[in-house]
Amino acid sequence: MYEAAAYNNQRWSDWSLWYGLLGGPVIYSLHFLAVYWIAEAACQANLLRYRVLGLEAISFWVLLLTVVAAALTAYGALLAYHNGRRTQDNEAQNLPSYPPFMAFVGLWLSAGFTVVILLTGLPAFFLVLCDWI
Repeated sequence: MYEAAAYNNQRWSDWSLWYGLLGGPVIYSLHFLAVYWIAEAACQANLLRYRVLGLEAISFWVLLLTVVAAALTAYGALLAYHNGRRTQDNEAQNLPSYPPFMAFVGLWLSAGFTVVILLTGLPAFFLVLCDWI
């Protein structure tokens, strides 16, 4: 496996490429399942009926998980962007061809899933969740 390469005299590793590429879909899947489980369980068991910062507790926890998940996927997009910039000037060298591709696809995937996560959690700010479940 390709361990590390020097692009523009900077070292980086596969983990940043893989995080940029797969971080968005994995984090979105975990976010969706966690938010669904919290909302469904809390509404069915009649839990989390108190208020936090003017919001129902269910909405507060859904929004908090949404902000954390969006920040993690945005970080993946940032990593992918920086990896893409590092590989941009070095295409003529005899280096592996997959880092630019992984950086490009990872940027679009992470950015897209950041938007999807924000759109998934946004209704919790406006709606009473237990009325919709």
